[in-house]
Amino acid sequence: MTLPNSGPHMRKCMNGCYPLRRLSRVGHRLRVSGPTELLHERRKIQDFLHPLPSRPVIDQTPQRRFTYVDFILVFAAGLLTSIIATIAAVAAGAIPLDELTTGIPSRAVFWIILPAQVFGQLLALAWIAQRKATGKLSTDYGLLVKIRDIWYLLVGGALLIGLGLALSPLAQALGIDQSPQDVVQAVAGVSDAASRIVVLLGVVVLSPVIEELWFRGLLLRTLLQKRSVVSAIIIQALVFAAFHLLDAGAIQAAAVVIPELFIVGSILGYLAVRSGNLSRSIFTHAGFNLITTLALFYAPNLPF
Repeated sequence: MTLPNSGPHMRKCMNGCYPLRRLSRVGHRLRVSGPTELLHERRKIQDFLHPLPSRPVIDQTPQRRFTYVDFILVFAAGLLTSIIATIAAVAAGAIPLDELTTGIPSRAVFWIILPAQVFGQLLALAWIAQRKATGKLSTDYGLLVKIRDIWYLLVGGALLIGLGLALSPLAQALGIDQSPQDVVQAVAGVSDAASRIVVLLGVVVLSPVIEELWFRGLLLRTLLQKRSVVSAIIIQALVFAAFHLLDAGAIQAAAVVIPELFIVGSILGYLAVRSGNLSRSIFTHAGFNLITTLALFYAPNLPF
């Protein structure tokens, strides 16, 4: 059966999911051979003519059936590799054992522990993708970085400043430090140029990429398999905020940290759903961390 020619404004849906692209030519024909195919083609035409803003753009094809166990596995992999790296560094004398009694040194966090954690999590994500999907991080988790999205760095910076100013009165009223996380204190303790470059690489590049893969790439897609877009975004944002409370320093400031990171996680989730990939959320996350890091380096007394 041959359906009528499409109009000049009809757009073609790639692989049955958003985003849509304009047809390269007028007169494109869709061919079907049975009732099932006809129903599928009718649905595609409806999508062409009436795209639904609330419908997620993230690919949810059947082979990508991620589970919550996969999410926990990624966490465990990062924890394991960071512990192994710390033990190895102590054994090699890179981290004096007596320094661990007063906290992990800043240089160890960014030179050893963070890279090891990212490596473990990335390895787990790649293994899960290989076992359950196509094995491509770009296809399975939406890992794309588009240069045209670089201006979202400004969005992330504006988000940090806005939330910092909005929550500053609450933090002052409760007597809470708005930068309580141990990793934030570690950043503030870095003074030499080489270490600051490593910190920027870890906090502005590695952390945003791996966290977006983990939360918006894996967890959000897992939630979207059975939940609505709104509930999926809310849940992943809550989990995102809760996981940052694993930092002992952040627990003391939960009244400020949870609302701030919940809002950040919600915005990052929305950007991932609307764009269908992680490019915008990665740049926004990176911008948020970049302004935080620069403020800790050069203006630690700012109210955000």
